[in-house]
Amino acid sequence: MRAGITSLVLVAVIQIAPATAHAVDFLTPDQAIVNSGRVQFEKNCARCHGADATGGTADTKVETVKAPDLTGLAKKSGGTLPLWEVYEVVSGSKVLAEHRTRAMPIWSEELAKARGINKENKEAIVRGRILAILAYLSTIQEK
Repeated sequence: MRAGITSLVLVAVIQIAPATAHAVDFLTPDQAIVNSGRVQFEKNCARCHGADATGGTADTKVETVKAPDLTGLAKKSGGTLPLWEVYEVVSGSKVLAEHRTRAMPIWSEELAKARGINKENKEAIVRGRILAILAYLSTIQEK
């Protein structure tokens, strides 16, 4: 009975909260995260995807590969950036057919090599950097 009352109170608070408190949109990154992502993109991604992320070429040891335009990812997915799909590709946990030669580095491994990252928090820092890149990409998507 007590659990039922607690649930009702929680539902009431959730319904009232938007009217009485400022809601936080966790899906909209703040400018500091976007700026950090832009710097990471320029440092790690722009040489293949272009400074404006509209595509380019990557010279691998074997071949030259066309790097895709990253500004149209949301448009291709119905207007929303497919955050976790892109995360999986960037981190290397998912390999796309067009990446079968793996011209694109596995960024979870590459970013982990950065100087100053200690073993205890390496995974969290790498994930944060990849998410910052995605936050930046979310701001440059075609409408």
